[in-house]
Amino acid sequence: MQWTTVAVILFSTFSLFANAGDRHPKKAIKPSELSLLLQPVPVKELAKIEPAKTEHRADAHPAVEKAAVRTPASVSSPLRTEEPQPVSRQLSSENKEEDLAHYHHLSRRVGVDVGMFIPMGAFQTTFESAPMFGLHFTWEAIEPFGLSFAMKRASAAHKDGTAAGKLTVSTFNIGGQASFHSGRYVPFIKFDMVLAFNDVSIAATPVTNGNDSMLTSMGASLGIGTDFVIGREVSFGLEASYTYMVPKKVTLTGGSTFDLGSSFAMGNLRLNF
Repeated sequence: MQWTTVAVILFSTFSLFANAGDRHPKKAIKPSELSLLLQPVPVKELAKIEPAKTEHRADAHPAVEKAAVRTPASVSSPLRTEEPQPVSRQLSSENKEEDLAHYHHLSRRVGVDVGMFIPMGAFQTTFESAPMFGLHFTWEAIEPFGLSFAMKRASAAHKDGTAAGKLTVSTFNIGGQASFHSGRYVPFIKFDMVLAFNDVSIAATPVTNGNDSMLTSMGASLGIGTDFVIGREVSFGLEASYTYMVPKKVTLTGGSTFDLGSSFAMGNLRLNF
């Protein structure tokens, strides 16, 4: 065949040039040997050839770990938001220990006062003791210390009768209080600055300072007492106080003097809530 002859010529020429530059010339392939190489191989013979076994190295293709895929958990029921529960304002419960703990954790308390006004000094020589009523508020800012505010009022009759005169004292107190919690008992001590408004009349004649019949005086008050817890937010107590007023003498119509800065004492029951 012509294509066989051409291939032999080209292959021989290529071998001559390749061997020319080689220090160790290779043996040229003869045309008869080349023809054997170029003969086609039957398909049946190809089937007998076993494929070469290749070894797979473990490090050639390192195993790739599959990343864990997190799937969202199935929601069996819709999310529920808890509604804030209202603060319990009940007076008491079945759990006494819990009631005490709740009361002791209250930082703000208001209350009412009912007691007696006991005059001293010039007040004592002219006027009787009288009922006293008041309101108070305590804010325990830093335990056991707190701020206290109080307003009290008493109206005392003249010792010779109502027609002979009358004394009305209205006080406004602001100060500090120290409370010491011990179970159901809460003893306390307090110190206040006092501003008093005095309305005094003697023999139907108002005691005035110029044109002012509502005379003011200032002082300080020291008080002690104790409260007894009777409910979740309620306590009942006793208080005693002494108020020293700065002397303030005014001249009466007859030329005599009267001390509006007379001191006084108070003893009262108190209800806190």
